Amino acid sequence: MKIVILFLAISTVFATHSMSQQTLNVDSRLSVVYNQDYINNLIQNNPQELEYLNWYLDNSYAIIYPDYEKLQGNAYLKSFNPITKTEGDIITNLDYNNINVFYLSFVRPYDKDAIYRIGDTGDAIVFFSSKKLAKLFNQYQKSK
Repeated sequence: MKIVILFLAISTVFATHSMSQQTLNVDSRLSVVYNQDYINNLIQNNPQELEYLNWYLDNSYAIIYPDYEKLQGNAYLKSFNPITKTEGDIITNLDYNNINVFYLSFVRPYDKDAIYRIGDTGDAIVFFSSKKLAKLFNQYQKSK
């Protein structure tokens, strides 16, 4: 009897694990910084991390439209090359519907949001603090 219960428990774990892998998509923007072997490893061994990275790409920042004068003290957003790990030029225009944060150079403080100017557009991007990201991701997890 104990063997049957153990078998059912193990089968349930594998079935749940397999189903979660089938529904887990990989955002193509991750391939900018991670090679396919690493992504495959995440799919097989750490789907929670992959889920976080997918979520992070669209939820780790916000675009804001403050008064132009309020941005004068903020740094300009610059590009970043994730392959060479080098900072690039000031970004003067950003496609808000197609942002890949791995191409942006910024510092994310632990407990304070970071605001950067997007050129002289009058718009800005807010990168949420690490502390806020953890809270937001936990809320996302609970809402699923």
